[in-house]
Amino acid sequence: MARVSPCVRVCRIAEDGLCVGCARTTAEIAIWSRIDDAEAIAIMDTLPARRSPGGPGNSHTEQIVE
Repeated sequence: MARVSPCVRVCRIAEDGLCVGCARTTAEIAIWSRIDDAEAIAIMDTLPARRSPGGPGNSHTEQIVE
């Protein structure tokens, strides 16, 4: 079975280094297909906090890096 990805196809990296859509770092996105399930789960577990109010995932809405 294929691993679930947090990607929502809103792929833009903000100034803080997080993807606007999934809140992963560029490094996490780059290695996603090569990491084991435990590493993927560990990353997935951090994503809600990155998206929470005041978290790094919400500090970049107006600072998109193209």
